[in-house]
Amino acid sequence: MCSLYYYLLISVIFLLDTAAVFGAQKDENQGCRIFFTRAFPGSVPEYFEIEVEMSGKVFYREDPTDEPLIFELSAENLSWLTTQVKNLDYFRISLTHPRKVAFTGRKFFRYIDSTGNQSETEFIYTENPDAKALASWFLRAGETARHRIELERAMRFDRLGVNKRLIAFQISLDKDRVISPKQMLPILIKISNNKKIIHLSRSRAEALVQKIERESSKK
Repeated sequence: MCSLYYYLLISVIFLLDTAAVFGAQKDENQGCRIFFTRAFPGSVPEYFEIEVEMSGKVFYREDPTDEPLIFELSAENLSWLTTQVKNLDYFRISLTHPRKVAFTGRKFFRYIDSTGNQSETEFIYTENPDAKALASWFLRAGETARHRIELERAMRFDRLGVNKRLIAFQISLDKDRVISPKQMLPILIKISNNKKIIHLSRSRAEALVQKIERESSKK
């Protein structure tokens, strides 16, 4: 009987310690932000920036003066981002690599802690695996935001072009290049319910809604 009580006591202590650690991590990240930009003349867009608040809110702009496109991240995404930033010493290390490769844009990382202190680094190409993974994540987040922008524009000004935009989005979704797919649901639902848009586009949008909802329910 004593051994059972001892086991239960140890289990309770472990759970309390675990909760304290997670609480401390949450407090540590409160108010912190991660900032990414890419400048690539000749591409579409030529510039974009993404700011991630550790509350989970994300702001996307293609001009610093633009009203941001906003979406929410999952706790899993936030945890991964936090780990990558820690692995990169909060962007206090140099990521530049001298290897000559095709120009794919100038990338910039900045970390702002809860007290407002900043650390940043800039690169065109890097061999650092954590930096490459983080940059790839932000590029996919930018790609997702572009799909939202293009679909909104097509629905307003080019209804015959909506299907083309839906196909482009579907390709990205199938290749796992979409960040926070649920952010796409409002525009897809609008398209599927808009009788002024051709039936093919409405059916495709409805199928994408079902796919996103189905896959989101599995997580």
